[in-house]
Amino acid sequence: MEKNESLICLGKAIRDFRKKENLSQLEFSLVAGISKSYLAELELGRMNPTFLMLKKISSALGISLFELLSFCIED
Repeated sequence: MEKNESLICLGKAIRDFRKKENLSQLEFSLVAGISKSYLAELELGRMNPTFLMLKKISSALGISLFELLSFCIED
């Protein structure tokens, strides 16, 4: 998987987990302590988040970092 495809997949995973919790981008950004615009760009696959940011996001989603990242593992 190329870098761009990986970021798009990660963004989709974050969006899907967020929607599963019935949270808008604004609501989730407040819970996660990140800006709504950053979250929007992340969900579109336009941002390459740091490890610490991914930990923050997975914690706010109530899932493990492994669960978040395993969404995009190819078989």
